[in-house]
Amino acid sequence: MKAAGITYRPEWLFVGDGKYSYQSGLDAVPYYTDNADVDSVFATSDDGALGIINGLIDRDGAFTHQWGIISTDGSQICEQTRPKISSVTQDFNLIGRMAVDEAVRAITDLPKEKRQIDVPFRLELRETTPAK
Repeated sequence: MKAAGITYRPEWLFVGDGKYSYQSGLDAVPYYTDNADVDSVFATSDDGALGIINGLIDRDGAFTHQWGIISTDGSQICEQTRPKISSVTQDFNLIGRMAVDEAVRAITDLPKEKRQIDVPFRLELRETTPAK
């Protein structure tokens, strides 16, 4: 945001139920419509992004790219919805393997310090992020 010259505004943050849920996505639509002038949303889950899309459809009768939407996860939901959801996609199988490796390491090596583990991700642009 800094590189693009965008200053963060607190009203851009919507927490919802705190469960990364579909309902939070639905609830975000009136929140942003009433409280913040936004043209894009970064959803913290694919379920939340789907809720936003359906909330916009409920409000306007169609999803007309009034907001660009990117989700976090990259699950099957992104490909199964219409429009297809753009996402920051994580490799959940790799995350699971890394977690097991760390648990075993913690038992066998008795780590003396915390480690930071970086999990690779990729940005997959689909139909909820129109080209500008």
